[in-house]
Amino acid sequence: MNRKHAPWAPLWMALTLWGCGVATPAPAAGTDASADGSLAADLTVPPSGTVYIVPGTPPFTYPIEAASVEQNGAQLKVRYNMPVLLVGGSQQVSLQGPIDSGTSTAAVSGAAGTATCDLAPGGGLSLRCSERLTGVTVDIAGVTRAANAQTAVPAADLIAVAVRFAGEPIGVLEVR
Repeated sequence: MNRKHAPWAPLWMALTLWGCGVATPAPAAGTDASADGSLAADLTVPPSGTVYIVPGTPPFTYPIEAASVEQNGAQLKVRYNMPVLLVGGSQQVSLQGPIDSGTSTAAVSGAAGTATCDLAPGGGLSLRCSERLTGVTVDIAGVTRAANAQTAVPAADLIAVAVRFAGEPIGVLEVR
């Protein structure tokens, strides 16, 4: 399911090439960009169509450069790299497990943690995984360096989300 879409904003592309990505506050459910456009950047889907959302107030959305999603019979395998702006370095998540054909969900697990994945979430998504990643390590110094190297989102906001994620490593992977 490695899908490619048209390139998006040059700033996002530049930060992605640097390995930073851009995280943006996610709009509240059922809302759109504000009239002044302050949330417009959040509505930009990265070329891969894959994002990682850290819930909270505010929730933050991080682009994922590429996710590998493989279905082999009744098994699902999901692999992707965590956002550097969230964990401070390069960390790959690899989760796999059985698909429940009656519900189109899969309970997947791996060294990084566990997730429940919906294989038919609707809304233009091909996969949505609610994850608890207790095996992922957050390097706050690495997040601070990456956050200070970009200008799209205030560094303090990115660091606060990383600190929150370190204490409660839950998030949602969405694949288009």
